[in-house]
Amino acid sequence: MEGVRKAVEEKGNIGILTGGLTGTAGGITAAIFFSIVASLFFKGKSK
Repeated sequence: MEGVRKAVEEKGNIGILTGGLTGTAGGITAAIFFSIVASLFFKGKSK
């Protein structure tokens, strides 16, 4: 929520969207990074 508040103060009402997207992008990037790291340690089994 802090990112949204800061974006609203800087950009006005459009900051509601851009602030939320900025915070979400960081979470998605972290999820992709950690899934790649996990795939290096664990190999899938064929059935």
